[in-house]
Amino acid sequence: MSKQSEFDFFVEQKWQEHEIEVEAWEGHLPTYTKEEYVKKNYKFLNDLYVNEFEKE
Repeated sequence: MSKQSEFDFFVEQKWQEHEIEVEAWEGHLPTYTKEEYVKKNYKFLNDLYVNEFEKE
């Protein structure tokens, strides 16, 4: 699996977790798209990915 597809898979997992959290807190799914979420949180997601997977 390429690094990009690994990152895409990681982002998809984080988006699904985020949807669950938003629904639990606000009672509905996010009112924005996954693309908007990724654009707004790209640095956070990338840093999290690097910290979890690149330290090996």
